[in-house]
Amino acid sequence: MDYRYEFVDGPFQVIVTTSGDADTDAIVAGRRRLLADPRFRPEMNILVDHSRLDVSAATAEEIRDAAATASGERPGTTTGLLAIVSPSPLQFGLMRMYQAFASEDLESRLAVVRSVEAAYRWLEERTAGPPRPGVA
Repeated sequence: MDYRYEFVDGPFQVIVTTSGDADTDAIVAGRRRLLADPRFRPEMNILVDHSRLDVSAATAEEIRDAAATASGERPGTTTGLLAIVSPSPLQFGLMRMYQAFASEDLESRLAVVRSVEAAYRWLEERTAGPPRPGVA
């Protein structure tokens, strides 16, 4: 399995892409590399694109374990908003399960979407803020 990340200028400051056969250990190791990278800051918004990841052999137990490790990765720190792109019905369902297993804090900052475009729309909606008085 391949787990790559890059730091970019934009609404998502980190873009993660995965490909190959899903491997929980590789995902956890990749996430730990990202969090340990000196460029990483806790407030960064992250886009995780699983469009090329094969999850057909993933189990509910692996999803639960991955969510548990994500919830406790860096005590006292959090990421910004997190969007996970999961286009296939199976992938989408597994990532929604991941979201349900995640800590309440992580769950509140995470969206599972079907496309990169949907991830950007979700982030824009979340960061737009409340309408200003007198502005329609």
